[in-house]
Parts: sequence; structure tokens; C-alpha cells
Amino acid sequence: MGPTGALECSVLVLAGGRSRRFGRDKLRLDWRGRTLRDHVVARMSELSDDVIVLAASDAGGEDPPPSGVRILRDAEAWPGPLVALGAGLAAVAHELAVLVAADMPLIPLRMVDLLLAEAAVAGRTIVGLDAHDELQPLPLAIHRTPVLAALEPLIGAGARRLGALRGLPGAHGIPEAVWRALDPHGDSLRDIDTEEDLLTLLSEPTED
Repeated sequence: MGPTGALECSVLVLAGGRSRRFGRDKLRLDWRGRTLRDHVVARMSELSDDVIVLAASDAGGEDPPPSGVRILRDAEAWPGPLVALGAGLAAVAHELAVLVAADMPLIPLRMVDLLLAEAAVAGRTIVGLDAHDELQPLPLAIHRTPVLAALEPLIGAGARRLGALRGLPGAHGIPEAVWRALDPHGDSLRDIDTEEDLLTLLSEPTED
């Protein structure tokens, strides 16, 4: 069992985006005394002994990650998050993995526990959150073996976005009414794409 009572898992932190909408590398911005990336990594380290940051191939200049955290760089420039996920799943230490984004600092840890608990139901390969009647691409709980096997033909067919995971057998979305009972403000889905997003989120308290 993990530190919060969740099932034992690895955590993959997507950190290889281009920050095109933000206009500069948002993951190096200060977030309550540390970089945005390192804030998310530190929170995920409370859940798992196996945290991997999925970084861009040309990423550089960051502070060293916390002890025990691994950096896995893209093998090519901007391959897309689906390719990064495949590389990450091939490297994880546990069968269950959680996928989060480094620009989503407000995900309550109790929501990760919920994702993992729902992923323990037989037949489920991927579990995420439903919103607007659709499975959202992040955050996700993932069973490594079946999903890794399914990614190869998807990527081979040209898929690069996480939305392609919705069609995999065993993909399950937790109904919005269920997960919002634990996260009424929808913090689990809030990311930082613009300066306005950053200022708004910084003005709000961080929940666990």
C-alpha cells in the first residue's frame, strides 16, 4: 500500500510539452517556493517510491530532481504525449501507474487514491475522470501490461494524443457526480496554459 492508503503504484509526470500557449517554459515558474514541475513531483513522491518525469529531448537547465526521482527524456524532438507514455510505461517499477501533468498542481491526492481504487476493479485497463460525458486525458490510472501492448499499434497508426486511449478495451471513466463529491471545484482537471491561469491558481489554497 502507498503512503496515502492507495495501492502500490508508479507515477509518470508529463513534462515534455512546448508551452506554446504560455509563451515560455511554464514548468520552471515559481510555484510557492519551488518550480511548478518540482511542486508536482514532490506531491507525487508522497504517493509512490517510483516517480518518473517524462521530459523533452532537449530539456536542460532544471534543478536536479528530488532523490529517487528519475528523468526520462524523449528519444526524439516532440514525439507527442502518447509516445512519451509508452516509454514511461516501459520503465516503471510497478504494474499500476498514475499519469499526471506537470502543469496540474492542484490535483488532490485523494483523487489519485480514487483512480487507483477504481483501477483495481477487474477488467479495467485505464481509469480516468468523466467530464462533459467524455473520459478526460489526465489524470489517469493505468495497468502497464495491457496498455503498453495496446500502444504499439496505436502509435504505429500515427496516434500521438492521449485521447486515443479512450477507445482501448477496459477504459473506464469515473462519473462526474462521483468524483466531484471528493473534488467539488474540479481541481483534478485544472492546468496552467496561460499567465492568467497561473495567477488564478496561485491565489487559491492547495488541497491534499
